[in-house]
Amino acid sequence: MASGTPVVGPNEGGTPLTFENNKQGSHYPSHDQNAAVNTIMAVIDAAEKMRKLCVPHARKFAWERVIWNLEKKYFKVLDRTTRL
Repeated sequence: MASGTPVVGPNEGGTPLTFENNKQGSHYPSHDQNAAVNTIMAVIDAAEKMRKLCVPHARKFAWERVIWNLEKKYFKVLDRTTRL
């Protein structure tokens, strides 16, 4: 996704949290091989539209941003504990 390639994955586990269905790629029902193939073909057909959404979405998962968000949460918790 970070290189502009739409992704395909099952609609279980962390996959639905990683990308939005039919935006940066598509989800398919788990353990359904026919659905997986059909989803891959649909993503290939819609790849140009999805490509534009991939890189900006993937940048949300950059390590710097992840660490910054985690640090913000820690400081929020620390702030609450100092008020007790």
